[in-house]
Amino acid sequence: MNPFRRPGGFFEIAPYSEIFDGSPLGQERSRLWRTYLHDGRGFLEVLHLWAEYPAFRALVEQTRLPNRLQSISGAWRIWAAQAPTEASAFINAQSSHVWSTLEATAKTTFLALTHATANVGLLAEVQTMTQIRGNLMGSGAPFRMYCLLDTGAPAAIQKVFGKSSKIWNYFYEPNHPICYRQSHTAPALEISTREQSTSLKRQDGTIRGWEADLLIDYRDAAFAHISPDNFDITALSGSQGHYDLHAQRFGGTIPGLIQFRPLLGLTQPSIGATEEEFNTFNDSGLNILPEAIQEGEPPPMLTTLPLRDQTEPPTDILDIIE
Repeated sequence: MNPFRRPGGFFEIAPYSEIFDGSPLGQERSRLWRTYLHDGRGFLEVLHLWAEYPAFRALVEQTRLPNRLQSISGAWRIWAAQAPTEASAFINAQSSHVWSTLEATAKTTFLALTHATANVGLLAEVQTMTQIRGNLMGSGAPFRMYCLLDTGAPAAIQKVFGKSSKIWNYFYEPNHPICYRQSHTAPALEISTREQSTSLKRQDGTIRGWEADLLIDYRDAAFAHISPDNFDITALSGSQGHYDLHAQRFGGTIPGLIQFRPLLGLTQPSIGATEEEFNTFNDSGLNILPEAIQEGEPPPMLTTLPLRDQTEPPTDILDIIE
């Protein structure tokens, strides 16, 4: 496990096997992760992997469509129709690899949201996970999970959160204007959905449900409530870390995510620290603390380290591969 630096400190993500283990939360995470691989953006990565196998290259080349991705998708549909069991097994076999391709903040978002949603008893209402957004650059709301809720989810959510609100979401979330919020004070889990259920076309037929996105507000309105970091479990609100706020609100530590050095507890290098030790923090986002660092105040350079660049995924992979 490599530690990585975020605004709120230094974190580690547990190995794949510990995140998707046999615990109740691990089993729910596994269920949602499979839907991401079969019906969500994870399927794009699966397609690219599949097309690299020599046995399938000829089939891709024979499927003459406008671009390579469409050719891969067309070839996949032909093969999956002929060998559905093998196709499903191939997708499942790529599970660990696809997880490794996610950026760190997408992983932390998934871990935080599944933990919080399970804590309030609503994770079972999430039928399909289609997208996980971390710290994306460019357009698009970061640090949230897009999904399809079960047909009876609105009633179940109302029992936990009470009535929905439409006032602000028509402006901030026009695609999902109906907002169910856990409480008026932060941190609070929010589930935003549409005014009516929808039908989404998938490889194996039609799935009915409620399109929705899940996020956690870690900041009250008085403190940069609408900034992207508001939804980031690895960020700060003033002197408080979102990780600690999350633990207080949603029941202890987050399985799979470890905060081992809060940013507010960072220290200065000792007098004998070398320049190389001082510059151990690099622009890749993977950082190891040198032994020479002792207790004290954080040096300015540690608070201005640039975060790793992130490329935004396609607008809608389901539109591309259909």
